[in-house]
Amino acid sequence: MSVAMMNPYTIKKQRDSIVVTFTDVNAGFEQWILCRGDAHFDSASSNNALEMKHLKMAQERGALIVDIGDLFDAMQGTHDRRRRFGASIQDVEMDDYFDVLTEKAYLRYAPFAENWLLLGMGNHEDSVLHHAQTNLTRRLAHKLHAAGSQVIAGGLEGWLRFRFSQDNDSRHSCGYFDCYYLHGYGGGGPVTKGAIQANRRQTWINADFVVSGHTHQSFHLPYRRLRLNKMGGEESRRTDHIQVSGYKERDNWNKSRGHSPECRTAFWIRFYGNGSQVKRQVIEVEE
Repeated sequence: MSVAMMNPYTIKKQRDSIVVTFTDVNAGFEQWILCRGDAHFDSASSNNALEMKHLKMAQERGALIVDIGDLFDAMQGTHDRRRRFGASIQDVEMDDYFDVLTEKAYLRYAPFAENWLLLGMGNHEDSVLHHAQTNLTRRLAHKLHAAGSQVIAGGLEGWLRFRFSQDNDSRHSCGYFDCYYLHGYGGGGPVTKGAIQANRRQTWINADFVVSGHTHQSFHLPYRRLRLNKMGGEESRRTDHIQVSGYKERDNWNKSRGHSPECRTAFWIRFYGNGSQVKRQVIEVEE
């Protein structure tokens, strides 16, 4: 497996955002971002092989990984009413459950430590934090730091700003793109697949990308809004709404409720140089 060299970049927290700055941007510049979530890696129903395939693809492309939560299934704690025999990988059902679970996650994801940019929280991690007073997301991020990662432990939602510059001089900027990430909420809907939520978010989130998950549905919806620029001319701004489905397969719980099988997908954001500007492209990751 050939691994692409990663573009030079820095990460810093700035007020309400995480700012990722790429330097040495030129006409041949290309940077991939893997947007994913809902891995539920410790669930017996998770498609671990497909998830690993996507992670290796990210490594091969020198991509940064944005995970928007529910990396952990974590439903076998003593506080969890959803716990049941056979629902998780067998060797994490023990007294020090969360310790073993964190170590399992570290061993699984450490080979990709250099690629991780964001570990967001989902409702599963938030439930553990609420009931068991331990932050699985932060614990995994801390372990990955020891493996050389710059990963940021995020929350249920937040902002990423991707900045591009020809060099370290801010006067030579090639622009930026703003990404609002959130784990998500609701059931998605058997017909709309959650598109109604995307329409609602379009009214109150002003971003270039909105990345969400939770419903285990998959779609990419581009929208445009009209506005006036600084010169008083009319222009439109594009927002790409990206819904990632995750890696959990249809299990008995889904079957008992008549849920249809869903695509198991993630999405690429591809940034590429175009003259003195940086353009963007959204591509579904192949199953």
